[in-house]
Amino acid sequence: MESEVHGEPEDEEGRRLRHYRRSCSEIRRFAVVTLTNLTFGNASIKSFLCSPSPSPSSQSGGFVPAMVRQLERASFRGAGGEENLLKATAHLFRNLAWKADRRSKAALSESGVVVVLVKEAMEVARRKEQQQQVLFFLSVSVGIALA
Repeated sequence: MESEVHGEPEDEEGRRLRHYRRSCSEIRRFAVVTLTNLTFGNASIKSFLCSPSPSPSSQSGGFVPAMVRQLERASFRGAGGEENLLKATAHLFRNLAWKADRRSKAALSESGVVVVLVKEAMEVARRKEQQQQVLFFLSVSVGIALA
């Protein structure tokens, strides 16, 4: 998304563009953390977020597919808060899966989020990062798969 807004950092302006991307990442992280807090123990908000997009012509396909794409694009290798965005988004999925209704569980199951989380856990393990991070992503993905 940042590339569409800010372009690619190719010139001496690259440092400024990376700063803007970092800012976008932080804004998205704050929004995700807010949604995580709102979904805690609130079945109606979980159901609303997991419901399909109200418009069939919607390009995003709804909230859950958009968040899965965000997980796919975020990376621990990225500078400027991508690791924090990735963790915050994984926390949101954990909350969405916890005591969710059948439709929400189905939406999460069909979204492919478990595959994305397991791939990220494998990438962290491959880089021999902290064992705690690997266990976190695996526990979130197992929690969603079993929900």
